[in-house]
Amino acid sequence: MRVIAGSEKGRRLKSVGHVRLRPTADRVREGLFSILASRFELCDAVVLDLFAGTGALGIEALSRGAGRAVFVEQGHGALRILRENVELCGFALRAEIWPLPVRRALRGLEEHAYRFDGVLLDPPYRRGLVASTLEMLSESALLRAGAWVVAEGHVDEAVSESYGPLRLTRNRRYGKTSIVLYSLTDIDSTAAGS
Repeated sequence: MRVIAGSEKGRRLKSVGHVRLRPTADRVREGLFSILASRFELCDAVVLDLFAGTGALGIEALSRGAGRAVFVEQGHGALRILRENVELCGFALRAEIWPLPVRRALRGLEEHAYRFDGVLLDPPYRRGLVASTLEMLSESALLRAGAWVVAEGHVDEAVSESYGPLRLTRNRRYGKTSIVLYSLTDIDSTAAGS
């Protein structure tokens, strides 16, 4: 597993040999960031990496110019690797790690008035976590106006065309992996953090 582009291009990231952890394949990560780059500006963006695992998605965003990344991961083994990867890439000052379950982290982030330009979502497959997390995000005040959410899941997992103000704008398949992109529309000024 390596960083694909940006300031840390080619850097090998540490992984963990855990059966429940499934790091995003380089080809899928490249496709995901290609979709983002065609529609959104990553430079100086504040991103949230949910179910972060080893941190490959958030680290890729930082390498490509994101200003800050908040990583949410609860697994002890993954957390150790995530911290090592953030340090390895020199991103410790631009990264924050929340060692909590996603639902609790989202509540805490909202209570502390965090706002994000984008969310990277890569939960364990076939547990309905893509849809439930999109629902939680759509009901939160965590997303800035114009924000995006990109989610990786199994092609068999059903997702809706919309979750509140989040609208599906892209759906791409890579073998058994699906990448879906949602954009925030019709958001009020309170949720936008104005």
